[in-house]
Amino acid sequence: MLVANLWPGPSVLVDADPAGGDVAMRLLSESGRRLDPDRGLMSLLPAASRGMPAQALLGHAQQAAGGQAVVCGLAGPEQALAVTGLWPSLAGCFAGAGDVDVIADLGQTHSRSPHLPVLEMSTGALIVYRPTAWSVLHTRRRLEALAEVLVARRVVTGIVCVAGSREGSDAAAAGDRIRRDLSWVRDWGTVVRDDKAVKMFEGGAVIRPERTLLARSGKALVSLVFNQLSSDAGSS
Repeated sequence: MLVANLWPGPSVLVDADPAGGDVAMRLLSESGRRLDPDRGLMSLLPAASRGMPAQALLGHAQQAAGGQAVVCGLAGPEQALAVTGLWPSLAGCFAGAGDVDVIADLGQTHSRSPHLPVLEMSTGALIVYRPTAWSVLHTRRRLEALAEVLVARRVVTGIVCVAGSREGSDAAAAGDRIRRDLSWVRDWGTVVRDDKAVKMFEGGAVIRPERTLLARSGKALVSLVFNQLSSDAGSS
């Protein structure tokens, strides 16, 4: 949600976690009501089964407060059964959305994930971790398992640490450990864990959100990712 809101160009946030999404529960519409959970991936499925044009995606998006376009996700893993076999079609729709960049939340992804086609057709992948021993180990193992897909598909892959404002050195050391011998993984720095500012993504009010540590560190991250993806696309 942070990346989509700070993205420098037109974007649509897609909640594509097959285990169940929570964007519809977190964000409010412009009118102050909850987003409609049935309008999003679920309403896209009939078109996906018939082979839909990429432009169809925006027809299933809703406007969250602040103007962000959002495609709500599945209610839970039970609904994911209805999507089995349709992920390649959905991935093609996301990848070909035209002048709008799709920011997709894929949740936890592994080499046998049913929604792996979305990752395979992505321009970039941002892997989030915490500066703890278990998170570092888990993240590194996940990257190693996904290496064949990410490298073969030339998906620009980077890691970002969510850490407290006083955990800068821990975050840097954690990033070094993850990237050891993984030369194809980029370090995209740190987003500050700011529990008070997160309320803006939970229906709460935050005074001057642009001044929060969350927004300021998020803006630096988004600028770095956007510039690197644009540079790589221009040179390929």
